Amino acid sequence: KFFSIIFIIATVLFLPVILWFIKPAFELNVAIIDKTVPNIEYREHEGLVWVLNNEKFINPVSQKPYSYEKDYYGFFPEKNGNFTTINYNSSNVKPDLVYITDTYGVYDSDFRKTNKTGERSELLYGGIDSNEIEAMRKSIYQGSTVIAEFNTFATPTNIDARRELYDLLGIK
Repeated sequence: KFFSIIFIIATVLFLPVILWFIKPAFELNVAIIDKTVPNIEYREHEGLVWVLNNEKFINPVSQKPYSYEKDYYGFFPEKNGNFTTINYNSSNVKPDLVYITDTYGVYDSDFRKTNKTGERSELLYGGIDSNEIEAMRKSIYQGSTVIAEFNTFATPTNIDARRELYDLLGIK
């Protein structure tokens, strides 16, 4: 009887894990836009990637779970103190979902870790531009869903690009 109780408790405790492992993975092409990655913490899109991986969505290009370090468009800090940027554009594979996590940008003193007082320095990269909005428009016409977090419309996105975003997303 004791072993039966232990078996039942163990089954109840481990059943969710077992079910997760046998659950099939599904392809979902997600274009994550994060223009605020001054270091390798990836905090602005980390939660989204965790949800995608927890729900067993895989990147259809790599056929692997989504990566915090690679599977987004935006600012990519490098270990040598340099950086690269990749903007979202319409030549990419048509995504099922375009998710804009943050466009606040990366500022020089944040990137170089010299900002002790919290003052804003020179913008290195950030904001949404008209080319990216046009790429989102094409994606929507092809059936993609676009999700933009509240700060997408804030500085450093210029006023003309904001108006285009308002029109694209049907908001004021």
